[in-house]
Amino acid sequence: MPGIFLPPAAAALAKTQSAIVGANVAAPALSTYGAAIAPILALLPVISAEIGVILAGIAPSGAVAPPSKLTITNCNLALTQVAAISTLIAATTVQSIALTGLPSPTYAPSAAQVTSQLVSLTNLIQTQIVAPQLA
Repeated sequence: MPGIFLPPAAAALAKTQSAIVGANVAAPALSTYGAAIAPILALLPVISAEIGVILAGIAPSGAVAPPSKLTITNCNLALTQVAAISTLIAATTVQSIALTGLPSPTYAPSAAQVTSQLVSLTNLIQTQIVAPQLA
């Protein structure tokens, strides 16, 4: 039987997967990166809210380690990653127009890092928040 927090976990996972696609589309946008990445910025608070629902549900139990299937630590790690991604997107947006409306030399690696961090967040949610609820 799936865990009771599977619906918000699955929703967060789906949104992170969508964000990866969006980040890949936004990266080649160069000086219009800010507009192209805006939908991803809108998804991040929704991802946080879904993880927050799980965190609020498990916090009273003090679930910090196994045998708990879901842990406060993993939820907090996911929320920390969401915040870091948001900050990185803001920095990447600045880099996309840093040279008189053109991208700086650090833009491409920064845009790639946004995608990389989204992949990392997706993996965390999949392996530590969704998968344990399916077992």
